[in-house]
Amino acid sequence: MKNVFRVLAICLVFGGVFALSGFTADDNNAAVVIKDTACNVLNGDGGFEFVEGRITVMNNGGVTNFICKGKGVPNSTGQAVKFNFENTGILCNTAGGVTDDWQNVVSASGNVTLHCKVH
Repeated sequence: MKNVFRVLAICLVFGGVFALSGFTADDNNAAVVIKDTACNVLNGDGGFEFVEGRITVMNNGGVTNFICKGKGVPNSTGQAVKFNFENTGILCNTAGGVTDDWQNVVSASGNVTLHCKVH
C-alpha cells in the first residue's frame, strides 16, 4: 500500500496539466513550455510540495523529457539535495507514461527542478 501511495502522489506531477493542454510532440525536437502552472515535486527534506512554476516538454529521439521548475520549496539541509528512483523507489507519472528515469534537484535556496524522461 505504501508504494501505491507513492505512485499516486507523484502522479499529480503532470497528469492533468498535459491532458488539458492538448500536448502533442513530434520527432523534430520541438518544445512545449507551459508557464504559470503547478506541479508536485519533492522538497529538500523529502516531502511533497505543490509548486507554481514552469513545465517544459521536449521530444528528442524518441525520449520525451518533462521538466518542471519551481521556487521557494523548503530545504533545511543547507545544501543541494538530489532525489531519484534509486534513492526513493518512487515512479514519475507523466502524460507520456510512467518512468523510473527521473531526478528531482533542490538547491540550498529552495529552487527545484524535476526532470522525468519517458522512453
